[in-house]
Amino acid sequence: MIDPESEVFTTVATAMRATVNGLVCLPEAPNDIASYPCLILQQMDLSEVEDGRDLENNMNLARSMFHADVHSNSIGGSKSQCKNILALLTNEMGKIGYTLISTIPETPPAREGTTRYTARYSMITA
Repeated sequence: MIDPESEVFTTVATAMRATVNGLVCLPEAPNDIASYPCLILQQMDLSEVEDGRDLENNMNLARSMFHADVHSNSIGGSKSQCKNILALLTNEMGKIGYTLISTIPETPPAREGTTRYTARYSMITA
């Protein structure tokens, strides 16, 4: 079975931590966000592509979708910080073949006084 979750998270989180000072990267949403800025990058879907099996019935193609939540509590600049992190994330995801398919600015934050932006990325992987 094709499952890129761990490899994608490790690759992207390593690059993002090296680029954004103090960024916390998590592979799944916690009950409460303890540190900011925070990027939560989790695989939301891994589905088989029609006609994606070989003659031995092995899956060779799958559609992988990742969901990203970016949280910031920066005073007087949380929107800008979220947008900048999402731009960097979109670049990193693009480097490994993922396409940005949607963004939702200013989704309801996890905590009052914070800003949250979300994005989804997708690709067909072998």
